[in-house]
Amino acid sequence: IHHNSECQIFERGFGLFLKSGDFSDVTVIAKDTGVRYELHKIILAYSSKYFSKLFDSLDDGKSNNTNTNTNNTNTNNKNNYNNDDVEKEKIVLEGPFSQYFVYVVKYMYEGSVEFSPENAIPLMAMANYYHIKELKNAASDYLLSS
Repeated sequence: IHHNSECQIFERGFGLFLKSGDFSDVTVIAKDTGVRYELHKIILAYSSKYFSKLFDSLDDGKSNNTNTNTNNTNTNNKNNYNNDDVEKEKIVLEGPFSQYFVYVVKYMYEGSVEFSPENAIPLMAMANYYHIKELKNAASDYLLSS
């Protein structure tokens, strides 16, 4: 039971923003599948040390990551709340298991993911790569219990 109604807002996670794409400020594209994710830097950076460091290096203008390509898009309109015309960075994900990135995103936004025998090992590898300790631990727990 929560005494503060604001806590309930955060308890549900940020899944509505993921589904709507509202206020997104980065587009992540899985190179091998072509799937585009309209995401939010603050959520990615908070959830993943990998993304935090990546955005830090991009802000400094010195991205040295060879597995991720970025491309800035400039526009003039920055007051569109659904962000159709807002400047967004583009990040292209390369490497194995990008078809499972949808589960990583769900975890970062909603704090949960359903594991299966097919996705548990790829998710643990991705959690390790993106430095998402809680997801890695959850995948490990699933694998140990199955």
